[in-house]
Amino acid sequence: MLSQSIDPQLYSAEEILNAHIYYNEYMEKLCRDASERMGVDYIGNSTIIDLEGLSLSRHMNLKALNIFKEMILIHTYYYPESSDVVYVINYPPIFNYFWNGRISPVF
Repeated sequence: MLSQSIDPQLYSAEEILNAHIYYNEYMEKLCRDASERMGVDYIGNSTIIDLEGLSLSRHMNLKALNIFKEMILIHTYYYPESSDVVYVINYPPIFNYFWNGRISPVF
């Protein structure tokens, strides 16, 4: 699980998105393997995005928002069957402004 924050100032957008895709593929494999062992169909999972520690000065910049938007699009177009529900928790109030103005219009 990616429990550490990824600083968009230290890594390129491509590196961050590749790590995100690798993690998704890894989790898909774990879920498929577990469902096969248990003899049940894997029908998807819940995703929790915890934004605790989100900093306006460090994370709310155009590069970080574009990376977050790309991650959401990757889930939407490449993993639709596995994303039953996505919860965003512990977000600061300013997140609503960025979500409504820069991210959600993409959908």
